[in-house]
Amino acid sequence: MTSYMLRVNFSIAILAMVVPSSPSLLNGTDITGVLTVKDYGPRYHWSSSQQGLLLGSYFWGYLISALPGTWLVEKYGGKILITTSFALSVVVTALAPLFASWGFYAMYISRFITGFLSPEEKDYIEKALGTSVSKEKPKPPIRQILTSIPFIALVILHFSNLWGLFFLMTAAPKFMNVVLNFNLSQSGFLSALPYLARLTCGILFGYIGDFVRNRKWLSVTNIRKVFTIFSHILPGLFLALLCFITEPYACVAVITASLGFNGAVSITNLQNSHDLAPNFAGLLYGIMNFVGTTPGFISPIIVSYFTEDGNTMAEWSNVFIVGCVIYVLPALIYMMLGSGETQPWNEPLPEGEKNKDKQQNSS
Repeated sequence: MTSYMLRVNFSIAILAMVVPSSPSLLNGTDITGVLTVKDYGPRYHWSSSQQGLLLGSYFWGYLISALPGTWLVEKYGGKILITTSFALSVVVTALAPLFASWGFYAMYISRFITGFLSPEEKDYIEKALGTSVSKEKPKPPIRQILTSIPFIALVILHFSNLWGLFFLMTAAPKFMNVVLNFNLSQSGFLSALPYLARLTCGILFGYIGDFVRNRKWLSVTNIRKVFTIFSHILPGLFLALLCFITEPYACVAVITASLGFNGAVSITNLQNSHDLAPNFAGLLYGIMNFVGTTPGFISPIIVSYFTEDGNTMAEWSNVFIVGCVIYVLPALIYMMLGSGETQPWNEPLPEGEKNKDKQQNSS
């Protein structure tokens, strides 16, 4: 929860830190008849593209730390690393107003540092490993992993999931404030509803998935594929639906439904690395997150590109169509190429097979 708070807080805070670009966001007039904005403190003339870069800077730090973070957890232990990284992130976040006063680049660096070293997923992975974990510590078969079609399909699906999550995380508060004209406190509250829905649906779909699996109604592979309808395709279609809705609260309901159904990832891409290779689930998840974190800084740039000249529903419709495609297309790819079966490269080769393999490679 703390990690998500550190990610999300700036998406809301930035609305009070920049000079509004739309007259509809101004609070009223002073005694001279001049339009005014509510005084939350200093406001900065950061352009739309600069705001996109600031929103994405956290994820640059998160991306760079994804793979070394896994290694550092194994070397020093999760408790020490998580405590240190969280403490540093909290201090830097608390000093954000100071960094902002120093300028755009200081603020960018502070958000980058906040995203650096976030290995909390490692503990989740270790607790969730199945029964196919080898007693010996096998050497990761990097070439087989990176050329595995089911794993590549999973990486694409995970990218899609994090695109939707990070897009709404960074862009929803702005959309609700700038386009739907909710005030800052309303935007903050309403932006939290989709995550509450995602949490609730994640638990619900988890129970449903276990129920179906325990009764052997579907194979593991089919469970993973069928439930991408709920975790990816429906959320994408809900984003496309936003292009045709103008009533503000209806838009909030659709956004909430989109991220809510995405909670079904608890039984699709979030579990699939354990299916493919329990021995290397941590490594697989690290690679997935390394690639999947990129939407965190790509999506704000795309939003700023489409909304550079204005923040009307027409400009945002382009954003939602892109989001729909990125949700749906990877799901279709995964349905064709994904798998829930343990891959042959999960198990270490017997000593005799290793020597034979080395001789073949040398010859």
